[in-house]
Amino acid sequence: MNLIESTIISIPEAKLLLEARIKEGNIIDIQNITLKQLSEFSRFDAEKAKLVIEILKTKFKLSHETAIQIVNICPETPEELRILIPPEKTFSKEEIAEILKLIDENRLKESSSNKLMS
Repeated sequence: MNLIESTIISIPEAKLLLEARIKEGNIIDIQNITLKQLSEFSRFDAEKAKLVIEILKTKFKLSHETAIQIVNICPETPEELRILIPPEKTFSKEEIAEILKLIDENRLKESSSNKLMS
């Protein structure tokens, strides 16, 4: 198999791709394990993840990689979010609050199937 293209994708997008492979019947054990982990850590459905990534890139001028990490980590506080933003980017408190609101409004709501084990 030859690699045709490589791109960075979010956890929800990776989960969606593996779910499609299962439907095709083309999956091996490590992919099943990976799907289980992706399901546990996914905080958005794939479409919402793509939407949030696009808004972070266009409205807030964040790189694709930074937007992906924000979606993957799903910060809940200004401090958590600031850690993910490159030092050369500065946002006001209002912009930080707007990003956090965007994340909160689009993420999956907590359920027993996507809570982290403590």
